[in-house]
Amino acid sequence: MAAKQVAKTTPANVPAHNEDDPIAGLISWYEKNRLMVLSAVTVVVVAVLGFWFVNSAASRKEAFGQRALQSARASVGAENLPLAESDLSRVVSDYPGTNAANEAAILLGHVRLLQDQEALAVTGLRDFVNSGPERHFLEPALSLLAGALEEVGQMAEASDAYRRAADAVDYEFRKVELLNSAARTLGLSGDWDGALEIYRRVFTDFPDAPGAVEARVRAGELGYVGS
Repeated sequence: MAAKQVAKTTPANVPAHNEDDPIAGLISWYEKNRLMVLSAVTVVVVAVLGFWFVNSAASRKEAFGQRALQSARASVGAENLPLAESDLSRVVSDYPGTNAANEAAILLGHVRLLQDQEALAVTGLRDFVNSGPERHFLEPALSLLAGALEEVGQMAEASDAYRRAADAVDYEFRKVELLNSAARTLGLSGDWDGALEIYRRVFTDFPDAPGAVEARVRAGELGYVGS
């Protein structure tokens, strides 16, 4: 009779606990490690939210910068150069690290040169180049800097800027053009041997480029008699 009573207290539809049940094991592990799991989830959520916030803020910053840049470009188009200079300077200072600020720094150099502010143009463009912009901004900035340095009579420095600009561009036509300018300004600084070396590099490394003919002619003027 006692055995029958014990059997009745254990319903047939209740499964016995199975130590190998993966779901039961997972539940058991979670109960033991609940705080660790919740902490990990919190860290992931915070990281995702932080990433979203940073990217969202960067996108807004770029958008605001582009609008300010368009306004400055309108001032350039209206030939209001003092206002354009002021607007571009604000874009550079207010939206650093954006494409808008990079474009504004280069355009600001142009505007200053148009107003015969060569020294300011040199300072601003040097600061921009030294800030380490992306490669596709380097060539126009260095080319403009080289031209500004020519204007203030710093020919050796202009030659160096032209050579750095040539290193930053992939198009052969433009590279040769910049190297020829580097040679020309180096010659004007009095370094004829250095100029000849650059000209020889042009017609040796880029023999099919249109500028190679000019380089060979200039080299001949400097006394080059090679084949």
